[in-house]
Amino acid sequence: MAVKYTTEAIVLRMRKYQDADMIVTLLTRDLGRIQVRARGMRQYKSRKRGHVELFNTIVAQIVETKTWPLLIEAQCIDSLALESDSYRLQQSLSTAYHWAEILYWLLPEAEPHRQVYDWLKTAMREAGRRPEMSSQISQGFKLRLLQYLGFWSESSEVPVNLDGYIESVIERGLYTSFEVLK
Repeated sequence: MAVKYTTEAIVLRMRKYQDADMIVTLLTRDLGRIQVRARGMRQYKSRKRGHVELFNTIVAQIVETKTWPLLIEAQCIDSLALESDSYRLQQSLSTAYHWAEILYWLLPEAEPHRQVYDWLKTAMREAGRRPEMSSQISQGFKLRLLQYLGFWSESSEVPVNLDGYIESVIERGLYTSFEVLK
């Protein structure tokens, strides 16, 4: 019998898979970073389609299978796209893309990190509310993440180029960069 569970998650990445499916990377509160298959999500009539969008916080129902875990149901509980001010939305999305890429490369698959989930959720909310503080919020989030994962000690001096330091840790370049929009 397949194992079914419900968890809160933030959508970090989405990519096409086969004809109508998507592979969705979720940062879940209980399961860590996982990839799930969302069958039929690219079809016009899909019920999940409107809920599973980048950086949405969702309640996801997932079933374990032999291949990919399946996302069978999703309900959006918070969205970055609800911001009415285009500057705030643009800044929030830029910041969220950057954090999602860093989390994708730094967090191991299927290893719970409740604190990281809570920090990301709080940081995304704060960056959306106060775009003028995005730089400080981003810096604080990345430093806290590096310290929590053991890549930086609090007694060490803060690197001048934090993104460069992260690139040296993950041993690859970042596609996104954090810049405060003018």
